[in-house]
Amino acid sequence: MISHSIPEIFKLSDKVIILDKGKIIKEGTPNSVFAEEKISSKFKLTGEIISITKSDIVYVIQVFSGNNIIKVVDTEDEIKDFKIGQKVLVASKAFNPILSKLK
Repeated sequence: MISHSIPEIFKLSDKVIILDKGKIIKEGTPNSVFAEEKISSKFKLTGEIISITKSDIVYVIQVFSGNNIIKVVDTEDEIKDFKIGQKVLVASKAFNPILSKLK
């Protein structure tokens, strides 16, 4: 079965193979392929920086991920390596994330 839906892959698969231009680049269980990353965090999103603006003494970086815009607050030292259009990983170690049911 071929799928691009990670939730679907987790539900239906025992083994996952990721291909790039016909070559296997990663394989294993869904958890080992998608969830075991080097960054320890409660959640991770990938996206693209769409704006960086200064607000008082901090900078607000807006990242477009899926159909959402995530705002991340950073210092001037932390943003020096980022630029608009760059692909980034947004991760958080939030202890109590809030989950709300969508209508």
